[in-house]
Amino acid sequence: MSCMSCVANVRKTLSGIDGVKDVKVSLQDKNAIVTYDPKKVTTEQLKNSINKLGYKAGDIQKLEE
Repeated sequence: MSCMSCVANVRKTLSGIDGVKDVKVSLQDKNAIVTYDPKKVTTEQLKNSINKLGYKAGDIQKLEE
């Protein structure tokens, strides 16, 4: 990601996935923090949606709530 338009595209795409509850995208850190329901969406689906936009989704780190 290199611009605010990229951030908006990633946020909009992830937010549109059923099961995604919240998305915070950081241009500076080049990452996204996604709160989601694992019963409705998988991390693979999240990564694939980012990759389809033309970005390279990196490794997923699970954060404790």
